[in-house]
Amino acid sequence: MNNVKAVWLRTPKEVTDEEYAKFYWSLAKYFSEEKPLSWSHFTAEGNAEFKAHLFVPPKAPHNLYESYYNSSKSNLKLYVRRVFISDEFDELLLKIAEEDPDEYSDKEKTDVEASDKDEKFESIKSGGKLASLDQYISRMKAGQKDILYITRTNKEQLEKSPFLERLTKKNYEVIFFTDSVDEYLMQYLMEYEDKKFQNVSKEGLKLGKDSKDKEVKDTFKDLTKWWKDVLVSENVDSVKISNRLDNSPCVVVTSKYGWTANMERIMQSPTFLDANKQAYMHGKRVLEINPRHLIIKELRERVISDPEDESVKQTAKLVYQTSLMESGFVLSDPKEFANNIYNSVKRSLKISSDATIYEEIEADEAEKVETPKEAKEEDAAVNEDADTEPSIVIVSVFNSGAVCSYSFFASLSSMALLVL
Repeated sequence: MNNVKAVWLRTPKEVTDEEYAKFYWSLAKYFSEEKPLSWSHFTAEGNAEFKAHLFVPPKAPHNLYESYYNSSKSNLKLYVRRVFISDEFDELLLKIAEEDPDEYSDKEKTDVEASDKDEKFESIKSGGKLASLDQYISRMKAGQKDILYITRTNKEQLEKSPFLERLTKKNYEVIFFTDSVDEYLMQYLMEYEDKKFQNVSKEGLKLGKDSKDKEVKDTFKDLTKWWKDVLVSENVDSVKISNRLDNSPCVVVTSKYGWTANMERIMQSPTFLDANKQAYMHGKRVLEINPRHLIIKELRERVISDPEDESVKQTAKLVYQTSLMESGFVLSDPKEFANNIYNSVKRSLKISSDATIYEEIEADEAEKVETPKEAKEEDAAVNEDADTEPSIVIVSVFNSGAVCSYSFFASLSSMALLVL
């Protein structure tokens, strides 16, 4: 007979740390000897009375984010009078859903805001120091309506991000979120102190209107329409004039409700196997171009001159793919990108696109190839001279890619230079 009183029926003062650890191991099937990181033992009284234990594992489980989306996998278990009732809560959740959720919305909002007040983060202006949202709001520019932020895996990448070019120039402060869990948080944290959150890598960034905006759009209308048609297979929804660029030619942003580049990388982890959900949440991308950049200006001139020029189309694709990587996305077809790079190098070196690689000659076949008579006589002459005059051969590779060899012949009376 088991004379030990159930842990949840005793008061916290009556339960030792060792008993809490053993109880946790029995529930979590945790095979390590590590104790839980923390735990809470409490009793709730009111319309419903219950006793509860909450344990925080010593390490995050490998399927942390998968369980976040897959609510059917629950570790909650309901006991009544020490008898296990169920771990399926469809009916229980349905009953709760019938209650008026407005009664609890203020409490939930208060809890989130209370947590936000304690949240610390770095920003483009913090100089490595942590700041709160209240401090950020106190430093906002006059007329700034949104709390600006950006997500990435590390701070160094964020500081070099093209999304910050114009914002930095205009002295806006942008919050840095570098933890993967921040991506989930910001999907549900819409505002703070009546200030909405705006991800600067998504559509919808407003920095004030320029009187020349319409004129610029009209000037580059031919290019933006042509470029969208060229990228028809690249999941690009539109090509627009950007208000966030200064030095970069272009940048790729995501739709307002789609995943950011950082979120896409997180969801491409082997932990996440729901391909249908990923395809849906990727959404459409938008290519934003900098109308002041020389590359963009030259592309416009080439398109106006000959919109069917294949070399210009390849250049436009290459610029887009490069911008895609700089914006933090993972290329879906790295081989195509590599081929575009090689073709671009060929054009710069004036190598025909139809040129093929020389066939490799096997060693036994090379021995069968007869040396022409003229080449034999020339080699004999060179060998005869080599018996009397020492030679030094120097190979030099210039920045242009050309290769030249120099032979220096030294003698007692003179020195001659022969350029091959």
